Amino acid sequence: MSALTGLSYLGFSRGRVGGRTWKAFDSALWNDIPEVFHSATAADVATAMKLAAQATPVLAALSGKAKAAFLRDLATRIEAATPALAARAQQETSLPEARCLGEIGRTMGQLRLFADLLEKGDWTDARLELANPDRKPLPKPDHRSMCRPLGPVAVFCASNFPFAYSVAGGDTASALAAGNPVVVMAHHAHPGTAEIMGGLVVDAVRAAGLPEGTFSMLMGDGKDVGQLLAQHPALRAIGFTGSRTGGRALMDIAAEREVPIPVYAEMSSLNPVVLLEGALASRGETIATGLAASCTLGVGQFCTQPGLLLMVKTPAAEAFVGQLAAHFRNAPEGVMLTPAIQKAYVTVLAARETRGGIQSFSHGKGSGKPGRALPTLLAVGAKTFLSDRKLQAELFGPSSLIVWCDDLAQLSKVLESLEGNLTATLHGTDEEVIAHVALRAQLEAGKPEMVRLGLAEPAAVFGPEPETAGIVILADRATAMAGWREALGSGAFRFEYEFVARTEDAPEDAGLCDLPVGMDDSQERAFVSHRNGKHAQTRFEPGRACGRWRVWAAHTPFPRRDQVRIHAAECGIRIAGELKYGRSGRVTLTDTTPKGRLNKGEDKPLHRGLLLRVARVTGKVAGQTFEIVAPRPDDFATVVKRLSKGI
Repeated sequence: MSALTGLSYLGFSRGRVGGRTWKAFDSALWNDIPEVFHSATAADVATAMKLAAQATPVLAALSGKAKAAFLRDLATRIEAATPALAARAQQETSLPEARCLGEIGRTMGQLRLFADLLEKGDWTDARLELANPDRKPLPKPDHRSMCRPLGPVAVFCASNFPFAYSVAGGDTASALAAGNPVVVMAHHAHPGTAEIMGGLVVDAVRAAGLPEGTFSMLMGDGKDVGQLLAQHPALRAIGFTGSRTGGRALMDIAAEREVPIPVYAEMSSLNPVVLLEGALASRGETIATGLAASCTLGVGQFCTQPGLLLMVKTPAAEAFVGQLAAHFRNAPEGVMLTPAIQKAYVTVLAARETRGGIQSFSHGKGSGKPGRALPTLLAVGAKTFLSDRKLQAELFGPSSLIVWCDDLAQLSKVLESLEGNLTATLHGTDEEVIAHVALRAQLEAGKPEMVRLGLAEPAAVFGPEPETAGIVILADRATAMAGWREALGSGAFRFEYEFVARTEDAPEDAGLCDLPVGMDDSQERAFVSHRNGKHAQTRFEPGRACGRWRVWAAHTPFPRRDQVRIHAAECGIRIAGELKYGRSGRVTLTDTTPKGRLNKGEDKPLHRGLLLRVARVTGKVAGQTFEIVAPRPDDFATVVKRLSKGI
């Protein structure tokens, strides 16, 4: 492996000398590493984007087989270079060898996974929907569509994942697999690791005979290079993993462009944990052991670290906190990734510990060595937490904040105040988890990627289809599940959906769609089939039209997978955000703003996904009637609120 140069990769060439310089940092020894790294210049950014633009049409036309071979070759090159990669990453991040090796393995797995998808070919979601002039109430035109690459993509590497979310990680692998050129913004905290990995990608591009602009990698130790990259007119999308500040800055840049581009960002997260009294009383020590391990894992430098613990102050809760604090006091200190991260942790922690109204339950003994962080457990009252937005900021490190609540109503107010999170956890007895439906709905409304429930025998009776928001019905035991499923199959339930759809081509009156629905499991697509489909009925009820959009209701006694979506498409009703059964576009600021109020380039979508949800479920089980009503997700509520103004 050749010696490091500290320069960017501009396709097959290297960057210029002339920008700012900095040195890599040895996190274990807490001093500089001799090599000098050079920030990319404005000319470097321009060159990388010019090459990427030139490569775009070639990559777009490349076969899935060719792209798969390239990704597999890259994975093989990474495998051969594993010792060098792991050694350099350990030096620059102080991450243990096992963690580095695991990440490298994950990166190779990601590349090979996308190669498998490319060879299958179904990722394009190619669709041919033939015309049906006899369709009622309106004829159906011929529809042909497939997913296509966007064009040059910028990938911003993460500080805490030098492989899986960096140069050749998931964002880069997926973008390349889709046929997009990639320009990587290397993270300044592990530049040597990035340069080694970047060289492997360039070698794989060259060996595959792909265009030079398929891959470039820019070095930089500040914001300047990243801003230039995000502003470049040839860029078509951004992938980012990092802080809220950095992610929001990129989103602002993307939105301010003459033609806005999407930003796929994973940012700061508090990952709230709700702990109910029954669970604490019955298995408090077990929860405390696992929670302390999660809070201190990797010196607390994981995006899913549980940074917020919500409890009603009871004797059981106070006993639990005593157990948790003991685990924190016994947890060892750890070396943080970078001086900047360590400084931020120490500064914010000191500010919180000296702030009035905050109690420190534990503080281990430190060695005094530089770069170390001590696991720390703090507690604050809900009233203080709600009054101070600074306490809702992520503290990246081995610390967690307990929020004492007077009752469940106050705990609910705390949940309402939180922004979106990657994960949310609810600890309770089976009876508590089943009983507190409202708490579960709040956790889910926070749009976490994962919600953990503490059921002993969790089993889904009903859940919304993929991409559809709304209600999930869980049974606490197998016997209960059988009763609910029997009632569901007998037609004793009624499901009410809500969605936003275009007014063009759609009927203006209520109507019943009675078309049998089948499912192609290999393609994960529903279809109308009088021969192989199952009986399905959906009644559509239009609301008031607001410009190009209208809020609809749909009712069915037994929803089959994607039934509402396929029935809507058959009736000419195009749901906002629909990509699977026709492309309808998304509701934007322009749709909800009086003409002339927006300047050129200010328009942007008000939601990301499908504006379809299960709003209400009613029925009777074992002689008992029930009603479950779900709140609107934030993006759905925003769209409806703005449309309801009657613009």
